[in-house]
Amino acid sequence: MTSLLSRVCSLIALSVALLTASTTTSLAQPEKVKALIIGVSDYTHMAANHKLPRSVVDAKGLRDLLVDKLKVPASNVKLLTNLDSNQVKTAWLTHVKALAKGDISIFFFSGHGMGIAESGETYLVPKDFNPQGEAPIEVMGTSLKWMLSEFRKGQSKDLGIFIIDACRSEVGPIGGKFVETSGSFVPIPAAPDTFIFYSADSRQIALEHLGPEDRNPYSVYTRELLQLLENAERGLHEIAKDVRWLTYESAQTRRPPHDQRPAYFDDVLKNRNILGKDLGITKRKPPDPTKGRTMTVAARVSPMAQGTGFKSITAGSVPACAFCPELEVIAVPSDPGHALQLRSATGEVPSGQRGILIKKPFAIGKYEVTFDEWAVCATDETAKKEDRCRDLGQQYNRVGDRRPVSGVSYEDIQTYLKWLSEKTKGMTKHRFRLPSEAEWEYAARAGSPFAWGPAQDEKSLCTFANGADASLKSLLWANIHCDDGKARGVTTVGSYRPNSLGLHDMLGNVWEWVADCYADPATPPADGTAYLPATCALRVAKGGSWRSGPESLTIASHRALPASERRLTVGFRVALDQD
Repeated sequence: MTSLLSRVCSLIALSVALLTASTTTSLAQPEKVKALIIGVSDYTHMAANHKLPRSVVDAKGLRDLLVDKLKVPASNVKLLTNLDSNQVKTAWLTHVKALAKGDISIFFFSGHGMGIAESGETYLVPKDFNPQGEAPIEVMGTSLKWMLSEFRKGQSKDLGIFIIDACRSEVGPIGGKFVETSGSFVPIPAAPDTFIFYSADSRQIALEHLGPEDRNPYSVYTRELLQLLENAERGLHEIAKDVRWLTYESAQTRRPPHDQRPAYFDDVLKNRNILGKDLGITKRKPPDPTKGRTMTVAARVSPMAQGTGFKSITAGSVPACAFCPELEVIAVPSDPGHALQLRSATGEVPSGQRGILIKKPFAIGKYEVTFDEWAVCATDETAKKEDRCRDLGQQYNRVGDRRPVSGVSYEDIQTYLKWLSEKTKGMTKHRFRLPSEAEWEYAARAGSPFAWGPAQDEKSLCTFANGADASLKSLLWANIHCDDGKARGVTTVGSYRPNSLGLHDMLGNVWEWVADCYADPATPPADGTAYLPATCALRVAKGGSWRSGPESLTIASHRALPASERRLTVGFRVALDQD
């Protein structure tokens, strides 16, 4: 029986490529689907507990779903099992070459996978990879980055959907064994109009089964996913949210309970289904709080502050529902020696700001709040009109739009926070709020002066932040040392590498409102709560935006704005107290 550890990054990748039509609503055409499905269970050079009997079963399950349930012609679906290194690469190149414009391309790989921290690459592991051999995974494996590059060469205008059923821990062959490393999972670079499902969140292991008594033939994630994909009238973003909670709840039934929270990346601005049909802007169902639940999330500890003493919290509770922003729980130091120095990187450290110690653990948004999440509040017919969020118009009020909401004022956000708190009051005793500037800085630094390391490197900014790069060199302050290839504007949350606390886009994309009033010099409370004097003419925004150069893409950067100000470069993320 395959153990949990034998699952070390098993089961990578379902990749679906969809070509969108120019009309508002395109018809699903199963005959346009061309699928390559690969399952690898028998690894020649690995011990028995590293073989994955359910991988081939998962692959066959997807084949059956496409052919029997979704009516894709059987001749369009190619199932291959237990391929070696050259065979995987050849199969992919053959598949891509055969695609015609307008085809829906589906790629599925079930087997081991590896993420290498140093290079930021993720590899599919073939049957003949030998952890003790001389050929490294970079040679034997198939790079997902390379696969996407090959796909884009002839399909630059296509929509790509990648569902990656894989562990999110980075691993490497050390002494002939699979050993977890400490780095964060690196997002796969992809072209615009891309949807990526992940079976587990960053640094998590994807379960193959729930224990010896588990008789389901499929892996824990795939069993849930196949059932959801069967309904072609549901959008991909809906499926991604549902499979997240269903998989989490299944993994919690394991003994001991296992933390597996699927994630997704959505850069598709239309409401597509698995067959490529544009479902249009369908009428949103009012949010149903009774379908929400409380999820236990392991507390994140800044690696730079390990061993300094922390509040007695190993995990926190956060609301989990279809309309809830995803949260990470942050443990805070109890050691006064790790007090925060607000805005220290720029030298603006008034004496009153030294020695700020955040005394309570808190949860903070994994991502900036998105247009999709804001729109649920704006269109909630169960709420009074005055309690709904400001309607941003159909251009932004789109199902599945995962770009950060912008053009909302500090005052607008208070309506959203009140609405969200009311909808989740049965899931948490706390109310949602904005983070204080001190909390925001602590979460962004993740124990270092910058979100991604001990020193700022303008050449690496494009890996970690959506800012003004070489593509905006007409701006005098643009960073000319790198170009991330993104469009000139906000991009989908989670497109860039997270910091060590698992938080994305703390720098760049949009400035983020925090709770504090602006005053210079300010003297915030010593416990890190928001600085809120009796009068407050200006509020604080942090972190820079897509139009910001390197000087503004720092933890210390801040802007002073009136609470009523609405800018297309300013958004927010939420916070929630933890006991």
